[in-house]
Amino acid sequence: MERSPSEIRMDLARGHWALGERDDAIFCLERVVQDDPATSSLLELTESFLADLAGDRDSLLLTDRLNELCRRVIDAEVRRPPEERSNLSTATLAELLERQGHTEHAIEVADDVLRRDPADERARAVRGRLLAQAEPAPPDSRRAQLAELERWLESLRRREPRGGAPTRAGRA
Repeated sequence: MERSPSEIRMDLARGHWALGERDDAIFCLERVVQDDPATSSLLELTESFLADLAGDRDSLLLTDRLNELCRRVIDAEVRRPPEERSNLSTATLAELLERQGHTEHAIEVADDVLRRDPADERARAVRGRLLAQAEPAPPDSRRAQLAELERWLESLRRREPRGGAPTRAGRA
């Protein structure tokens, strides 16, 4: 089975990273994003590199480059037709979409991940957070709101003079 140039570059990036050659590793990933931003596992690899850099103040430039790679992959993903998105459906993508405010797409990705792996806690967490944000008021709260609106309406009805439209002060 022949491997794609993107897969080879990702392996090369892993090797550079393992040797501490972080600039070279990120350069390899930048080439992958340039050539094929839909490469599966690209986001996971980028996220793993970001995790390695977490808390390292000397690596802010590298962190910025990796974050930019994630943004470019997500932008390309959001523009894709829905039928072409499933190859990138990962918990990482769902989290990144959530962070960038693509709520509906993040839920779709999380659902797709959970269909393949119902035990995926990260996808379940993303889905739970986003659905909780979009959740309508509980039924008891709606009943209370409806009761309050009905009281207001009844109060307005009592203020109307009998036999016609309300009158204003100063008019005869």
